[in-house]
Amino acid sequence: IKPTDRVVDLGTGSFAVIGLGLWKRTGCKVVSVDIDAELAASSRRNVELNKAPIPVVHSNLFTNVEGEFDVVTFNPPYLTTAAGEALNIDARQGQWDGGAEGTSAVGPFLAAVAARPHKVRVFLAMNRLFVKAPVIREMVAKQPGLRYVETIPSRILPVDLHVIESTR
Repeated sequence: IKPTDRVVDLGTGSFAVIGLGLWKRTGCKVVSVDIDAELAASSRRNVELNKAPIPVVHSNLFTNVEGEFDVVTFNPPYLTTAAGEALNIDARQGQWDGGAEGTSAVGPFLAAVAARPHKVRVFLAMNRLFVKAPVIREMVAKQPGLRYVETIPSRILPVDLHVIESTR
């Protein structure tokens, strides 16, 4: 990610950690986005405390995001509903519940990226204990306008970073 890139951090959560980290490291322009209004408000407070020039937007995917952007980061909910229920997780279901297969947010996200009128690079983080890389590759292959670039596995966490590009 270059200083000239405009980055959209979807699912920024309560602290906008990814957006803040990218801005501090590269100086890129970041817009942090969350579908949950309370989480967006919490992120906004954290961005202000860090004196960062990062707008925080309450939005479902790109609905309220203005302008073009070069990069999207997204760490969607990936825990299967059954696993979450077995673990008795009762806090903010929208943050963890990825549906029956752990991918319910991924399909709409990929479609929204493919619909963008300009080229976009995506960094999609998924916990490989719940969603395996071949599942994501298959979902991307079924989405016209997208190309799977690579999987970058974390050496520390059970997380795969899936790099995807639109083909515009």
